[in-house]
Amino acid sequence: MIPKRKVRRGFTLIELMIVVAIVGILAVLAVFGVRRYLSNAKSAEASNSLGMLNQGAVAAYEQETTPAELIGPGKSSTTSLHSLCAAVTAAVPAKIASVKGVKYVADNGAGNDYAKDGNVVAPTGFACLRFEINQPQFYQYEYNPGAGGGKADGRPAGANTPKWVATSWEVAAYGDLNGDGRTSAFITGGDTLSGRAITVTTIDTTDPEE
Repeated sequence: MIPKRKVRRGFTLIELMIVVAIVGILAVLAVFGVRRYLSNAKSAEASNSLGMLNQGAVAAYEQETTPAELIGPGKSSTTSLHSLCAAVTAAVPAKIASVKGVKYVADNGAGNDYAKDGNVVAPTGFACLRFEINQPQFYQYEYNPGAGGGKADGRPAGANTPKWVATSWEVAAYGDLNGDGRTSAFITGGDTLSGRAITVTTIDTTDPEE
């Protein structure tokens, strides 16, 4: 009696195609996940910086400003005032093209970038907020008090923004991480009430992954 030999069976073409398709799908999902992770990591810079700008605005407002004056006997000084920092002269960087798919390193020497408004008796803008970035940045930053809102050239049309009023302030970050010319926006701020400065609890975003 001749023993039967076991037939070795390999993978069929259909099975191989299914495996290749699964590997391809997993690869696409992995690439998408990595891109999303990198985008979120970069946008964290904007969120953290806006938080610091808001803290600077609150701290500056809570300082009491008293005009310099000579007070005679039996007289009282002028009432101490709370005031928001004046608007920045220019966003940093001044042009959104400086962060179009690239990083920008601020020049914080006297009279430049974040120190631009610091060479006066009463510092305004970023100098008043005591805010600066010394590391490469992905975003353009801006601060403006009052109802006018942002004025930076990076502000995209139709950006989601709160309804600012005369007593409020706005801080914003604009970016173009992938360099396609489409701008992302992160906007928040706060308002003043009865001698207190209160920040908005959320950040309004427009195309945050751009």
